[in-house]
Amino acid sequence: MADATSSSASSAASPTFDEVFCGLLPRLYRRAVMLAGSRQSAEDVVHEAYLKLAARPQRFLAHPEPYAYAFTAVLNVARDAYRKDRRQVLVDGLEGVEEAGAGGGAGGGLGGAPGGWDGGVERRQAEIEAVRLLGAVSRIMCGAR
Repeated sequence: MADATSSSASSAASPTFDEVFCGLLPRLYRRAVMLAGSRQSAEDVVHEAYLKLAARPQRFLAHPEPYAYAFTAVLNVARDAYRKDRRQVLVDGLEGVEEAGAGGGAGGGLGGAPGGWDGGVERRQAEIEAVRLLGAVSRIMCGAR
């Protein structure tokens, strides 16, 4: 009988990665919205942080302050996303370069767009899919009904 109570006590004393992360999720999400500036970006940031933390769950669980550890991951992901967005080149700025280059005529690029390939459409579709998957993962992990 003592074995049964000690095993249940040890399982209660050591929650799983998903239980701890789901407990922190509302706070992390609120902070991510402030950092990222939009709900969609915040969802992406929290999802990326989850993936980084899930790669090494024992480090996260062994940390004396799991929220601080998770928030640091969220902050780092938000900074990386900001830096990546800053490096993006506006498509309007490239139209003159495309016309001056040895490319074909107007509309001859990939995707059939008048100025050539429109990577923004693919990126938006990928972002929509990522948000859909994040919602499904969040419902599964946190036991949403």
